[in-house]
Amino acid sequence: MGNGGSAATASHFANDFQKCLQVASGRAMRAMCLADCGPLVLAWANDSEYANIFAPQVECWAEPGDLVIGISGSGNSPNVINGIEAAKVKGARTFGLCGFGGGRLSLAADDCIVVESDNMQQIEDLHTIILHAAFTEVRERVKNE
Repeated sequence: MGNGGSAATASHFANDFQKCLQVASGRAMRAMCLADCGPLVLAWANDSEYANIFAPQVECWAEPGDLVIGISGSGNSPNVINGIEAAKVKGARTFGLCGFGGGRLSLAADDCIVVESDNMQQIEDLHTIILHAAFTEVRERVKNE
């Protein structure tokens, strides 16, 4: 989950982890981007508040043992942090990707990588590199099992 460029990054990696992993290994992985359904995101924003667009989706879909990833360039996106908190209540592991000094996301997530930069485009580029490296590692492990 993420906003703006971070939402695009989350969507990209839901694709990689779901479709590309299955094509490469024959094994599917449940993966979804919570920003991909515009009508649902806008309904939650309109009927409650924008800070509440991810938490109800996490409450619906997350299960114990799942990994919920929050991406926030600033590390302070309230909707991402609320989604991370909802995931913890559901018993899911949480992981954050953020920039600047890490913000509240770095404290809320179980684990977090902070890109120490104040340049949003460079932060987003490094988040992409990090997630591509993670995908490559998962793909190789699954193929070798």
